[in-house]
Amino acid sequence: MTDICPEHSGLCVKIKSVEKSIDVAKVELDRRLEAMNEFRAQLDKQSREFVTRTEVELRFDRIDEKIRNLEKTDAENQGKSLWREHLITAIIGALILIGIWMITK
Repeated sequence: MTDICPEHSGLCVKIKSVEKSIDVAKVELDRRLEAMNEFRAQLDKQSREFVTRTEVELRFDRIDEKIRNLEKTDAENQGKSLWREHLITAIIGALILIGIWMITK
């Protein structure tokens, strides 16, 4: 271009400089847009993989029910255990009384 119009060579240099700046800006914009698209894709993938509130509440309800069942079973077992302990104590006491009765006779 400078060969065609030497009197406007300064203008041609400025135009080339502006064109180069535009090309650099386009490349940078494309890079940023690509990064934004990757970020959006990652967010979309995450949102599809996250558990919903309804699913979490359902799972917690199931866990709560299992805990209640375990607590109930534990309480029943403790009650049975106490009953056994009382029965064993009564039997031992009766055997001791029988033993004392037999010794004193």
